[in-house]
Amino acid sequence: MVDKKWLAAGTAAAVLSVVVVAVFFILCVVTDHRKEENGSETLSGWEFYSKAEDGQTDADPEEAAAESLTDEETEAHRARIDALEGEELWARFDDAVLTGDSRIVGFSLYTGIPSGRVFAKNGATIMALPGFIDGIAALDPKKVYVAFGINDIKSGVGGGTASSYAQYVRERITELEDALDGADIYVNSILPASTSLRAKDPDYRKVDDYNAQLREMCGRCGWRYIDNSELAKEREDLYVSDGIHLTAGFYEYWARNMLLADLPVQ
Repeated sequence: MVDKKWLAAGTAAAVLSVVVVAVFFILCVVTDHRKEENGSETLSGWEFYSKAEDGQTDADPEEAAAESLTDEETEAHRARIDALEGEELWARFDDAVLTGDSRIVGFSLYTGIPSGRVFAKNGATIMALPGFIDGIAALDPKKVYVAFGINDIKSGVGGGTASSYAQYVRERITELEDALDGADIYVNSILPASTSLRAKDPDYRKVDDYNAQLREMCGRCGWRYIDNSELAKEREDLYVSDGIHLTAGFYEYWARNMLLADLPVQ
């Protein structure tokens, strides 16, 4: 004879199983229906970047690419960026603005980026940035690339130390960010002076310390930090004789290095 308690327990378990299965089924149907309505799909790292470059998605890389790129995918993407040249390269900056000192001025002289999208002047320090904000905001850019620093070190801007300078830069860029409609901010590391000039002038030996503080500051603020250290080392032959400024040939390499900042952080 079957114990009534065991029979009741078995019946309850069976009913619970049916309920769980039913709920799961309903959730699956609702999810599929939403996907059909929204036309959404989840793209992993390389799928997203391939479709984004082909104009097949408007989603933000950080939101849409749930997975980081593998090493192989990263190298493939680097190769695609390295292959860009001429109009195809400069078109990548159609939704961007560049701001900085005389080194950034070169983008308006030697590249296909319209001069109206370059806010820079010779001898400028980060103190010049507030004066550019209205003009930058009027263009409603999606990206702003910032590159000051070499004149700032010589002038002692922000207090004369790497840490106090980073704080000062943070305040100025925050003012810029507040004036923009959600634009992404990219902060270039300070391009060093040439090897020979660093040997002569100790001020230019401070660049690495300043860059370390800028990198940390960008991490705290959620801004993209662009490390130009290796680029400068590999392309020092493209500096002009003063050891500070850059020849026309340098700018395509710098532009590609800026574009690589969009890769997910590994």
